[in-house]
Amino acid sequence: MNLFQISNEMEKLLYESLDDGEIVSPDEFTARLRELESEKKTIVLDLACVHTELLAKAAAIKQVEDQISAGRKSIMRKAEVIEKSLEEYAAGEKYDDARTTVGWSESQRTIVTIDAELLPEEFRRVKYEAMKTELKEAILEDKRSIEGVSVEDFWNLQIGKR
Repeated sequence: MNLFQISNEMEKLLYESLDDGEIVSPDEFTARLRELESEKKTIVLDLACVHTELLAKAAAIKQVEDQISAGRKSIMRKAEVIEKSLEEYAAGEKYDDARTTVGWSESQRTIVTIDAELLPEEFRRVKYEAMKTELKEAILEDKRSIEGVSVEDFWNLQIGKR
C-alpha cells in the first residue's frame, strides 16, 4: 500500500523533471505543471503528498546520518584518548616497527590566556550580524524608520498529512 499514491501524469512529470538527471528550476517545474491536463486540486494534492513523502525520506536518511555521525564521534574520542595517552606515555621518545612509527616534530602554538576584548584592536576580529527580532520591534512597535530594513508580510506554505 502506498500512502502517498499520486496520478500517473504527476509521476511521469516528477520523473522527467526531478529524477531524470538534472533537477529543473522551480519556475520551469511550475511551467510544466501548468501544462498538465489534471484538475488543479489533483495536482496540488499530489504535490503535497510528494512533498510529505520526500520529507519523510529525508528524515529517515538524517536518522541514519546521525547514527553514523555518533559512531564516528565515538571512534574519534577513542583515538583522541589514545593520542593524549601516547603523548604522555611516550614522553618525547621515538618508536617504530614494521607496522607504525611514533615520533615528534617541533612546532609553535599561540596561547591566549586573556579575553579577546583585552587584546590590542589590531589582533581582534569583530563579527556583526543583524538583530532581526529587535529590528522588527523597533519598526513595528516604536514606529522607527531604519534605512535598508523593512518588515514584510508574506504567506508561509503549510503542507501536512491528515
